[in-house]
Amino acid sequence: MYKSPKEPLINPLYSQNTGGSLKLENAHASPNSPLIHSLPKLIIVLAVLLLPVLLFVVVSVDSASAQMQKWYFSDVDSGLDDYNGETIYVMYKGDDDNNTNDYVTIPDDENRIWVADQAVQVDEVIFEPVGSCFWAYSIICVGADTIIMYQVGGYNSGSKIFYEAHEDNDGDDSKLTIYQGHYLATKITDFDSSRSERNPVNVLVSKDTQYSDHPSYVGWTCDSPPYPVPDIGAWIMFSTGAVLVGFIAWRCRKKLLYSSSLH
Repeated sequence: MYKSPKEPLINPLYSQNTGGSLKLENAHASPNSPLIHSLPKLIIVLAVLLLPVLLFVVVSVDSASAQMQKWYFSDVDSGLDDYNGETIYVMYKGDDDNNTNDYVTIPDDENRIWVADQAVQVDEVIFEPVGSCFWAYSIICVGADTIIMYQVGGYNSGSKIFYEAHEDNDGDDSKLTIYQGHYLATKITDFDSSRSERNPVNVLVSKDTQYSDHPSYVGWTCDSPPYPVPDIGAWIMFSTGAVLVGFIAWRCRKKLLYSSSLH
């Protein structure tokens, strides 16, 4: 009796209509998903759209420059001393409650220096008085002698030198450049040369007294440049770019590893 050949067993990995070619099926469809393959492109498009928005926000914040930066005087010893060995005090940014006495006394024809509570943490910070950006102050002196001269500048703790804008070696006498490791500083001098009566100057460093509800302070009327760190806008742009590059690199590496596993 004639017997027909047995039908071959069907291998589920091979398609009956493809001549035995391998058919890849993934129940989770993660490597072959169109969404996964288009994800890097999608991220790039979103980043391109997002970066101008971030740039606009940064420019808007910088141009607003609405918030004054204030450094309040205190009688706290900074641990530094000036060229004459006199104590240098601390002025705290945005904090007006650091003192043990009401005053710091400056003897006749002498000066005292206050430095910011943090040194510059980048290559340099540049204060350029332009438009609505300038130095402002409220230095309150009490007692018989209230004639003073105040100067805003930088302090180099290594050389123990206080310098103003025309002494900072940046080539521009109008800008104050404070270099990495240096401090924003204020120097107050008891200016007695035109008075017949000579008395020490008492600079108020405490608040809620009969003279004032805040200590003496020096302020920069803009929030840019932010002392003592770099511009926040630059950090936003840099961080966004770094995240984007890192994600693309990770996706490309993952795709290469997956392609290698097929071979």
